[in-house]
Amino acid sequence: MVGAGFTEVQGTADRPGFRFGKADGDQVEAAGPEASMGLKGRYWVSPHSHIAVDLVAGTAYIPGAPTVMGWARILSALFSP
Repeated sequence: MVGAGFTEVQGTADRPGFRFGKADGDQVEAAGPEASMGLKGRYWVSPHSHIAVDLVAGTAYIPGAPTVMGWARILSALFSP
């Protein structure tokens, strides 16, 4: 199965709606698109029992996440000359 949608990160209490794009310094949430892909299976081990397997992987792109989560300060300190 394949999925697509929106995801959000938040640093403090959530505000209504999604905030897409780069984040301002006082912004508490940021959002972006996400995609996932999954596989499901059922493997019979006897006529009356089975093992169920569900494997899912996903990714998201949230440009404002480093600012909202505080990573922007850490990354700039680590990688600035």
